[in-house]
Amino acid sequence: MLISFFNHFVIGVFFVGDVLMSGRLIIIGLFATIDRFRKRKNFATQDYQPRVAVLIPAYNEEKVIARTIRSVLMSNYKNIRTIVIDDGSKDKTYEIACQTYAKEIAAAG
Repeated sequence: MLISFFNHFVIGVFFVGDVLMSGRLIIIGLFATIDRFRKRKNFATQDYQPRVAVLIPAYNEEKVIARTIRSVLMSNYKNIRTIVIDDGSKDKTYEIACQTYAKEIAAAG
């Protein structure tokens, strides 16, 4: 008798859980569909270009630092600032970056 009650109780709990999970799935799917087709207001205009800082971590990157900085500087985004972070490299990362982009560093300073 006790085993039968426990068996029915477990089946009931799992049934309620299945119903709740199925209902949750249907509700989330419905809201996702509504959100997908909802028109959003665009608060940003076409000329909105906020300031962006690109951080380039450079630890022992002497072989690729010039190419990495060049790829950021070649961006067509106008309001960009590039910051190279050299945290005690044991190679010539700092020197290569300074020599290669001396004009850009002088213009920014």
